[in-house]
Amino acid sequence: MIKALIVDDEKLVRKGLITTTPWARFGIEIVGEASNGKAALAYLRNHEVDLLIADLTMPVMGGLELMRRVKQQYPSVWSVVLTCHQEFEHIQESMRVGAIDYIVKTQLEKESVEKVLSRITGRIRMEEAHRAIAPVREKKVGGILVDLSVSPSQALPEESGTHRFLAVGVGMWLSLDWEESQLKQLHQSLLGSTELRLVIVTDMKDNPLLQHKKSLQAAVSATLFFEGSVNQTVYEISQQQLLNFHRGDRNEGMESSVYQEWEALHWVYQDAVFEKLLQDSKQSIPDRTRLLNIIYSSICPWQEIFPEGIHREYMKECYALFFWDDHVRFLEAIRNDLLKGMQAFPYSFEVIVSIVKAIGYMQQHVSVSRDELAALVFMSSGYFSECFQMLTGKPFGKYLKELRMAKAGKLLALTSIPMYAVASEVGYKDEKYFSKLFRDHTGQYPTDYRKNLLKSGDAW
Repeated sequence: MIKALIVDDEKLVRKGLITTTPWARFGIEIVGEASNGKAALAYLRNHEVDLLIADLTMPVMGGLELMRRVKQQYPSVWSVVLTCHQEFEHIQESMRVGAIDYIVKTQLEKESVEKVLSRITGRIRMEEAHRAIAPVREKKVGGILVDLSVSPSQALPEESGTHRFLAVGVGMWLSLDWEESQLKQLHQSLLGSTELRLVIVTDMKDNPLLQHKKSLQAAVSATLFFEGSVNQTVYEISQQQLLNFHRGDRNEGMESSVYQEWEALHWVYQDAVFEKLLQDSKQSIPDRTRLLNIIYSSICPWQEIFPEGIHREYMKECYALFFWDDHVRFLEAIRNDLLKGMQAFPYSFEVIVSIVKAIGYMQQHVSVSRDELAALVFMSSGYFSECFQMLTGKPFGKYLKELRMAKAGKLLALTSIPMYAVASEVGYKDEKYFSKLFRDHTGQYPTDYRKNLLKSGDAW
């Protein structure tokens, strides 16, 4: 587990962040909290911490100064910025002093927080890889890259023999001085393996592993993700492919088009679009995490219409599936279920997809109005409301209010912003009207809800 320390001068914010965020699902354990930078340094002197999550603006010692000192005194500790708004100048400054990412407290809805934590843990793994490669800078490079993909909990496999490996990521080890006889021996030991993978770098004319170490893990991961299968144990990647990753020589236009096509949802009911999108996704070699985020986000809103028609296994294991072919099999099954479900409604596939897009947009922008949503999906307001209620089983107004109250609860738990600002964030200009709606929905006025949360520690 990654041991984390949260530093924020607002006790309510610390408590809300600790209790409402699924840290454990991403391998993070909150081991402590502090109210300012000075208190955080005192904690670090006596406790083991891997990850520092610090607010920028605090009394006594702010987040930037704290991160500067942590970088000097505890260079192995990663830092993440905690801020209430996207203060880009301050965020950029924090990145310069060593922060690997940032968290915007007002944007921690369910889907957003999972993306943020996935991004942070991914960057920590990348940093671990860079740190692991650094000690071999003076080592002679033999030209063979070995990637043995096992579950993160396992140690170096016995099949590696006595050869020296360096960890470059979860389930990934690198050896730089293989001889041909040793390589053949390892190759034979891997035949038929269901867990281990070997990636060989070919056509090496110089020293790309050390010169372009930042591209190393990305290139290998992409090769295995898009080309890998359960039955294949040995792969090859050329020096030129490593260089392409280093230079970023990918078709950015095609990559952008792939993301847009997944979000457009035409792939759900058009076979030709789906098949071409699968091919283009593989050919453009998009960023794996971003691709999966977009696919996951495009599927989530369908659960509002077909709560039993989405493969729960895929929604739980999406980011853990190692091979693209595994994702394709799940997506094919999901498409079949959605197509069957859509046929039960008296609407065209295009209309149903439009409502799903609207739901996805609402979940990210709770202050939107019905008329704005209807215009966004090119439907009249009246027809939009009719279709929405038929497909979701709820009137539009009720569904939107539930989203807004949920977002308000998050803001009350995770921030100390005043009530009028909370009301505005969730789409209400009148603070008193918002307070009445919140009381009707939760049984408590927003001010009482915030006070009781601080006393009891209950999560929204």
